[in-house]
Amino acid sequence: MLRTRLRNLMYVDLTDSWSKSSMGAVTHIIHPEWRPRKLAVSMHSRFSHVMYNCLAVNRAPFRTWLYKIKRSKSKLCRYGCNCQEDFSHVLFFCASVIDERKALKACCTTNDVPFDLKTIMTLPTLQFVVERLLASFFSRKA
Repeated sequence: MLRTRLRNLMYVDLTDSWSKSSMGAVTHIIHPEWRPRKLAVSMHSRFSHVMYNCLAVNRAPFRTWLYKIKRSKSKLCRYGCNCQEDFSHVLFFCASVIDERKALKACCTTNDVPFDLKTIMTLPTLQFVVERLLASFFSRKA
């Protein structure tokens, strides 16, 4: 009982600190509060799993991030979309992964959940499909 109460106090304290931080804007959307979470036990591939977790902390190798750390000369999508290549573009708009996005939307419909960043990055039943979309994006030839 005491352990549970201490753990809950720890999560309250972490959430308070987290809400005051300007760091991790993407992660704030995905995880607005600290609480126990059950992690998925399967993955599409090791690479896609790493990309999934990098996206959750806004460090996936999208061109906006690579440009910020001076590892890309452009912020624009590598597939010629003339849009900034970031998580939003890749997950919701990029034509290069339209089939994978359709599959993800279908999973959201089947599970009766919204097709938004928080849902697709926190619902364990969608993780495999999200990873497949990311793997497809990063493995295509530009």
